[in-house]
Amino acid sequence: MVNPGPYKRTIGAINDGVFISNMNESQAASHKIRPSRWFYLVALGLIAAGTTCGYKIVAAAINTMQGGLTRAIFPGETIVSFQTAGDYKIYYENQSEFNGRVFDTGQRVPGLSFTVVNNETQETLSLFQPSMSETYNINGRTGRLVFWFRVVKPGSYTVVGRYNDGQPHDEAVFAVGEPHIGRFVGLILGGLACIFVFGGGAVITIILIEVRRYSAEKKLKAAAASAGPVAPPPPL
Repeated sequence: MVNPGPYKRTIGAINDGVFISNMNESQAASHKIRPSRWFYLVALGLIAAGTTCGYKIVAAAINTMQGGLTRAIFPGETIVSFQTAGDYKIYYENQSEFNGRVFDTGQRVPGLSFTVVNNETQETLSLFQPSMSETYNINGRTGRLVFWFRVVKPGSYTVVGRYNDGQPHDEAVFAVGEPHIGRFVGLILGGLACIFVFGGGAVITIILIEVRRYSAEKKLKAAAASAGPVAPPPPL
C-alpha cells in the first residue's frame, strides 16, 4: 500500500492506469491563484515610467526657463536677437555660474547702468525701472529685475552693462530677455500630472491584483472545505 501522505491524489486515464500527482495541497492552491504575482511588475513599470516622464518634463521646464534669457559678464556687453516685438527685461544675477565660473555678489544690487542699442538703426532704447520687485531662482542662479525696455522692431541689439558710480566692483552676471514663466509653470504642472497619472495607475493595479488574488484564494479555500478530506488511495 502506498501512503501519499499530504499529497493530493489525482486520477486520470493514462494507458488505462492511475497516476498520483506530486503536488501537495498548498502548492496546488498557490498554483491556481490568479493573477500571478508577476503582474506586480506592471505596477513597477508604471512607477518607473511616471518617474522618468516627470523627470524629463521638469528638466525641459528648467531648460525652457533658461532658454528665454541671454547671459553675459557684468560689466560687459552682449548681442541679443529679439525675434518678436514686446517688453523685455534685464536681470542682475547676484548668485550665478557662467562659463565655469561661480559668482556670489550678495543680495545688494549696486549702482548699475545699461544701454540697449539697435544694431541696424543705432537707436538707443529707453529703459524703465520696474514698478514691482521680481526675482527668480533657477538651478542655483538667483536673479533680480533691474530694468525693462520695449522692442518695437525685432532684430539684433547690443546690451551694455556697467557700474555707474565709478568705483571698482566685482564682476557679476546679467541676463537679458523674458523668462518663459507661463510655459515653465505649464511644464511643471504637466510633470506633476504625469507622475500622478502613472503613480495612480500603479496603485490601482496593485489594488486590483490584491483583490482578485484574495477572491481566488477565498474560493479555493471554500472549495477545499466543501470537498472534505482527501480519501486515501486504494492499494496498488
